[in-house]
Amino acid sequence: MIQERVTPHLGEAGAEAFMAEYRSGDAQGVGTPEQIVDRLSGMKDRGLGYAIHYFPEAAYDRTGLTLFEREVIPALL
Repeated sequence: MIQERVTPHLGEAGAEAFMAEYRSGDAQGVGTPEQIVDRLSGMKDRGLGYAIHYFPEAAYDRTGLTLFEREVIPALL
């Protein structure tokens, strides 16, 4: 479903590359809340003051955004 939504913007090859990274778990924001907190905490320790996050499914499924808001953000404050 995500690939269908990003393909018009990234093209077929770009969407495939995006999805490969998304599925691999190598992307900074992909993983369990604990994994994301660990990654972002390390970045915060190195000077990260803010971050922009992309939730491609948020237009039709807010569960990921809600989970991020409930578990990740408070852990970083």
